[in-house]
Amino acid sequence: MKNTKKYFYSDGKDKFGPFSKDELKELFSSRDTLIWYYGLEDWVPLSQIDELKEIYYSIPPDFFPVQMRKVKQTPDSPQRSIKETEQKNISNNEKTELVNENLQDLNDWPKSGTTFNKFVDRKYSGTCLVANASTDIVSFNHDTNVSSKFLLGELVTQSSSGAQGTVTSVDPTNSKITLNSVSGTFTNGTVVGTESTKSFTVTSVVREQDVAHHYIDSNNLLTTIDTNNTAISNLKYERDLNEEKHIIRYIEPKYVGSVIKEFKELVRE
Repeated sequence: MKNTKKYFYSDGKDKFGPFSKDELKELFSSRDTLIWYYGLEDWVPLSQIDELKEIYYSIPPDFFPVQMRKVKQTPDSPQRSIKETEQKNISNNEKTELVNENLQDLNDWPKSGTTFNKFVDRKYSGTCLVANASTDIVSFNHDTNVSSKFLLGELVTQSSSGAQGTVTSVDPTNSKITLNSVSGTFTNGTVVGTESTKSFTVTSVVREQDVAHHYIDSNNLLTTIDTNNTAISNLKYERDLNEEKHIIRYIEPKYVGSVIKEFKELVRE
């Protein structure tokens, strides 16, 4: 029998999905991936899902190169971008080190334009349906002690447009739900969860990458309050984050010797 189950996966920071088993084969790059599907109480490692074992064993084990744990920076080490560093002509076989403590591994290096666009399209592939109030998404009746909310993995339909999609995120703070595997085009009409029977009237339909990731107040501080503050979309958030990764500290060749010496001392510890 063909496996029609839909899976969500997480890299430990964000969640993605839903995807079919065949789609998952093209997405994973780490054996540490976490999996969830409707019916599970919590996320579980990829290795513990029997029907996905073939995917697990098709992924090479992680490789961990030796990395510098600590580098003492000098006050006069200038800031340079990767592009500027690549263009610098270093003569007399001098060596340099490029340091950016925000880069955790090779997958965390800044992405090129094409790679970045693919990353955003995959990470924020959903369609967001925005409601008028948070209680449209999650509510609680204090008289009956019964809660009402949309469920992850349930199908949401809209009879007026014929559109439907699967819930991948429930966000009462921002009065919205996010759908993936969408068929048809949602409009500003009533939508209903087929399992929760929760419903609301859509006030706007927005691409997930265009909805607010957070807000910035007049003091340039991050906040979740939208009133009188500037919205930073998921797309802008990821773009700014990617740009920051291009900025590195350039260690001048004359300091390389002392850096290597300190590194050896740290390794001995």
